[in-house]
Amino acid sequence: RSGLWAQIPGDDSDGEAEEERPNTSEVLERVKQVLGERWTEVPFMDLAPVQPGAKFASLAKLMSDGRGFPPGFRIDRIHAPLVRETYLHNGFRPTKGEDWLISWTGPRMRENIHRMMHEFQKVNHFPASTELTRKDRMWDNFQRMAQQMGSGQFDFVPETFVLPQQLRSFKHRYLKTRGEQLWIVKPTASSQGRGIFILRNLVELPLKESVVVSRYVEKPLLIQGLKFDLRIYVLVTSFRPLRAYVYREGLTRFASKAYSTDEEHLADVYRHLTNYSINKGAENFQENQRVQADNYGHKWSLSALNRHLRCIGINVKEMWSRIMDIIVKTLLAVEPAISAATKESCIHEQSCFELYGFDVLVDEHLKPWLLEVNLSPSMQAESPLDKQIKSSLLADAFNLLGVRRLDAQTLTSARLRARFLYMSKLQSAMPKPNISEHLLGHRQDPLRSEKEEELQKQELPSDEDGPQPPEGQPSLLQRRFFSPKKQVCLNSLSEQHLRLLAHALEETQRCCNFIRLYPTPSTVKRYQPITESRNTEDEYRNQLLTSLLYAEQLPLCERLEPLEEKEEEKEEEVDDEGEDDDDEDLALDWRAKGFS
Repeated sequence: RSGLWAQIPGDDSDGEAEEERPNTSEVLERVKQVLGERWTEVPFMDLAPVQPGAKFASLAKLMSDGRGFPPGFRIDRIHAPLVRETYLHNGFRPTKGEDWLISWTGPRMRENIHRMMHEFQKVNHFPASTELTRKDRMWDNFQRMAQQMGSGQFDFVPETFVLPQQLRSFKHRYLKTRGEQLWIVKPTASSQGRGIFILRNLVELPLKESVVVSRYVEKPLLIQGLKFDLRIYVLVTSFRPLRAYVYREGLTRFASKAYSTDEEHLADVYRHLTNYSINKGAENFQENQRVQADNYGHKWSLSALNRHLRCIGINVKEMWSRIMDIIVKTLLAVEPAISAATKESCIHEQSCFELYGFDVLVDEHLKPWLLEVNLSPSMQAESPLDKQIKSSLLADAFNLLGVRRLDAQTLTSARLRARFLYMSKLQSAMPKPNISEHLLGHRQDPLRSEKEEELQKQELPSDEDGPQPPEGQPSLLQRRFFSPKKQVCLNSLSEQHLRLLAHALEETQRCCNFIRLYPTPSTVKRYQPITESRNTEDEYRNQLLTSLLYAEQLPLCERLEPLEEKEEEKEEEVDDEGEDDDDEDLALDWRAKGFS
């Protein structure tokens, strides 16, 4: 694991350069060249972190800068003051309507928000994201992966029971380990430490609400006698296939009293819980007052933690490699469910993103334990350290996502295209009558040419239309669509796949303070046993993306001559009796260029 990532969070040095092709810009230009008029070039906005004492411009002043009406943002069902300040600081205007460019919402999103978004809008949740962030669903997904891959690969979540469904199994386990093992009770869908307690007697179990009961990690790594955990920020820009980044900086959160598992201390939340929202109420809680003193008080930066651990002889790189390993496994465990929901619900998949807050505990043997994953991590800043880390995180995240400033014409075209695609999606979902296409006609994207329709028939677009895997689990060779050692022919790809590549390649140029977790050549190889269970379409997409990001040669982007011109040239060379042979030669020429 230690060699999978050249860089780690909290590392002051830049580390070794990531293993990435040096000519990403040239590859991106070739992809855009093949897309042609189907790709709209719109400039990105460069967002800056909120500075202390910053003042926000009025709407009138924003409109007087000569760039037209400022882009809108919408914040729904969540208190996120730092998100709002970041938008205002960078010239956005608040809106309650649908004319927003980026939306930040709480866990309960408005229904159908994904179905009518145009391609330049961004929203901070994927469909079905609760597969990861609800504690009961997360455990179910891990159990499924453990059965598939072996329990040793997914042993980083403490043994868990979901109540009341598994009440009988838990009682049996509890009585068997009584006196030897502590258990901790957590509501399935809560945050900020609400409702969490260490179980001391079965009568304390809440039987009328959904909770999870997990083994308590009794021997955590301590600093100055205090228990701590890590808040790690992970940005996911796609689940079809997975594209994930970890932020270079984060928070180390300490309990406010010395750790103890003595019976009289088990009910003391200040000894056992590290949540800031709980510990800030302790009498001895010390708030960080200066950004430069990031190793002071009960909340540190990850950089300060790394410096301290190195001073006491701990292998920080090995510890972080283990942590990053469990993050990737966690995301891959829920990739199938979220990918399927995204395909079903979204018109433009690149419009979704997720900024997760991973809470990780490290024990005295440097084994990381995943405590929970937060769907909407707190974006409040009650200390200078909080504000610096989170404001930089937000600005860097929005820059990586690529928020664009639109003119009126581009916006109108994007809205019309979104409506057209939405109606097309509804039509394709309707039962198809058993009548030949030539009687009813067939639905077409007006932006697609006949040449592309012809090429689409020869590619692997989806599970319904593409080649189906054989019965049972297909072998790697049967699912080998692309290789970094072979050139990818861009002309053979659909518009959807070309757009996927364009967005992914653009991301590589805007990573800034994010470290790519997946995909990289090393991680694709290491986690191949997990990704073998992907459906054919998702694996096709992943191989396509990886082959282009890390290819040894630039992709081909030769322009095909129209079929009519090709046939006219053949007719000049041979007589009419040879036309069938010419068509066969043309098909062979396509296959030689990678179209079938």
